[in-house]
Amino acid sequence: TTFRNVLKESKLSFQYKPVSEVTNEDFETFATWILEDRKGVNYINLCKRFKAVVNREDFKEHNKNEFNYRYQKSKPVESIDKSTDAYILLQRVKNNITYLSANQIKAFIDMDLSKFNVKNAELYRDYCLFLYYSSARPIDVSTFNKHRLTEENLYVYLPQKMKRYAGIKRKEADHIAIRPLPKEAMEIIKKYGFKKEYNYHLFPFQFNKKVWNDLDPVEYKEHYTKITRQQDKINKFLKLVGKELNLTFPLKLYCFRHSIITNSIANRLYNIREVAFMAGTSEKMVNTHYYNPTASIENIQNATEKIANVS
Repeated sequence: TTFRNVLKESKLSFQYKPVSEVTNEDFETFATWILEDRKGVNYINLCKRFKAVVNREDFKEHNKNEFNYRYQKSKPVESIDKSTDAYILLQRVKNNITYLSANQIKAFIDMDLSKFNVKNAELYRDYCLFLYYSSARPIDVSTFNKHRLTEENLYVYLPQKMKRYAGIKRKEADHIAIRPLPKEAMEIIKKYGFKKEYNYHLFPFQFNKKVWNDLDPVEYKEHYTKITRQQDKINKFLKLVGKELNLTFPLKLYCFRHSIITNSIANRLYNIREVAFMAGTSEKMVNTHYYNPTASIENIQNATEKIANVS
């Protein structure tokens, strides 16, 4: 919907062409328009969307053109005032994926939540812990239901992020995630159950009371908005938790996904390939966006201290 609206906004003539006649030159014209007339706003996402729309499997037989315009090389560079707190924060977390150690996770579990005066604080903590134990993305935890759990306590699902594109790429099987759930996750499931009132979803959020078609653009947008609003509430709660834990970074939901992936690899519970499969992502994405190698250094230092103490 966003792409269509921006295309109308551009008033570029090629938008009235049949898909079969759209060319690489049209793609370059569109990218240039975003840079010049739109001041580069949403440049990368809109260029990706352009290619995705024209290169859909069901359109390829109609359009044999190569869309090889290197839009990445022309992306706008965002300047940041080096004197601002935002710049300092950016430098601190750049190439440093935030995560909680096993001890910090335990401190979160044992934390007295009454001090925060937050409604549904216990529910929010359980949600975050399930996110940690399942290594799933927040949206997949929000919509977790009994149909995704096997008798062997395996969490089997097609990640929502992949599902949005799987029908286009025709490669659903390549993105299936299978995660064995530990006893801690099963305790959370036992605690909340899969209530019919919430359409057999685990977490009793209001948006789970309504059945929705996540492949329908209108329904997806409406439902996804409700999910993100709920996640914003949990992130506000986590901001208080982060202060209590004296963290040097802003604690947010995705940190729990970073944490389980980092801790699993650093503690040699699984290798990167296994972790990527269970998290519904690729090894490249794990190395780039999820795994913080400093955790390994921390573990080596802890082990060295223990050996020194024994000696």
